Amino acid sequence: MPRSLQDIINHADELAARAEQLEPTGNGHPEAVARLRGAVMQGAEAERALSAAICAAREDNMSWAAIGVIVGMSGEAVRKREAAPKGDPVPLERTI
Repeated sequence: MPRSLQDIINHADELAARAEQLEPTGNGHPEAVARLRGAVMQGAEAERALSAAICAAREDNMSWAAIGVIVGMSGEAVRKREAAPKGDPVPLERTI
């Protein structure tokens, strides 16, 4: 089932919150946990930054096709990924 970019960002934020709460004690791998925690948090930040950059590009009248070339997918795929869920307004700005 296709998910919007906002759905992906929300999921990344959930994972980052879980990673922050994870206690590395007792599992014998505190360095691995710290690396994973950092990677999850970087992923959430990257999704927010990508969404903000796409919004800014669209506000500058950049085409979906041109955005798609830069993002590495078709313009239609980027448009669908960025689309807000039905009934929700498309946000003009997102917090990074």
